[in-house]
Amino acid sequence: MFGIDNVGELVKVMQAAIAPVTVISGLAFLLSLMANRFGRCIDRTRQLLKELDVSQPVGAAKDRLHDQIQMIYLRARLIRTSMVLASVSVLFIVLHIGSTFAALVAGWPIHGIAALCFGVALLLLLASLGLFIRELVVSLRALKLEILAHPRADFDENSKTL
Repeated sequence: MFGIDNVGELVKVMQAAIAPVTVISGLAFLLSLMANRFGRCIDRTRQLLKELDVSQPVGAAKDRLHDQIQMIYLRARLIRTSMVLASVSVLFIVLHIGSTFAALVAGWPIHGIAALCFGVALLLLLASLGLFIRELVVSLRALKLEILAHPRADFDENSKTL
């Protein structure tokens, strides 16, 4: 069978080709988490738009709602881009698995392609995580603005209670 002479070699080939699947599992969990956050952004934006229509606020109240909508929209864009990068990372991991398997089984000289695919996948994952962290920072800033705008909130951002 192609470049494989015995079952032991086949097992090694399968292990080498399938090992990166664990990265796909981790990315699937991360994508699920991001999808939940993305959905919350969409739901909250719809809620704020309804509030804008129903209560028809003016002045500072209207500005506060518009600021919240803008901040949530920024968060949604960051999450969406992070999800796209993570998804493309999965694609490159699958290409890595396929090219590793082809290189080992068929003896094709494409080890460099497999390594390149895995490297690109890791860079995409790194970029995705960077954007996700940025979204977390923006969400905390949005929460702070909402708390500060609340008339009865007694908020001390320098408090060390947690």
